[in-house]
Amino acid sequence: YGATGPVRTAAQEAAHQEAQRVGVLEAMRVPSFWLLMGTFFVCGYTSNGIVLTHFMPHALEHNFSELQASTALGVMGAMNVLGTIGSGWICDRFGRRGPLAFYYFVRGLSLLFLLYVWNAPSLHLWAAVFGLNYISTVPPTTTLTANIFGRYSVGELSGWIFFSHQVGAALGAALAGWIYELTGAYTIAFVSAAFMGIVAAGLALAIRE
Repeated sequence: YGATGPVRTAAQEAAHQEAQRVGVLEAMRVPSFWLLMGTFFVCGYTSNGIVLTHFMPHALEHNFSELQASTALGVMGAMNVLGTIGSGWICDRFGRRGPLAFYYFVRGLSLLFLLYVWNAPSLHLWAAVFGLNYISTVPPTTTLTANIFGRYSVGELSGWIFFSHQVGAALGAALAGWIYELTGAYTIAFVSAAFMGIVAAGLALAIRE
């Protein structure tokens, strides 16, 4: 893969990797680690927490049929594939922070658009847009982790960053349910997710490699 110099023995390679590894306690002293955790918290809140959990009941309540709503989920899943592969291609050529911020900004706007869909084509258009940036945040987040802390630290630190994603997802799912019980609608929940997406765009721009 382009490596130069003498070939290391297994013991030398293990020692080299250990010397290059950054543990979570050391990473916690770096602001970029908290920014990565914060943006991925928003990723979980807006995707698994709000949309994946509450999109179907929201669509059914707005007079979309089960078939139309499930088709939208299918469109979202298909665009996930294109969005994730495309995100890796974009990040390799144009950097990570800018695309990551753009993904969160578009996600925030798309969540506001969801409140105003009026028919099945517009619902499926929303699903395509949201699907494109659903998992597109993973390639830049992971590569930023590698660039900042070294590739031998990606496993441990990505585990903590993904932990924040799951905390955000759990909070989003529960909070949207509570909001629905109190107000009888998901409007406030989707607006909160849109706001957090736009905030995450600003946090992404603050990350320093």
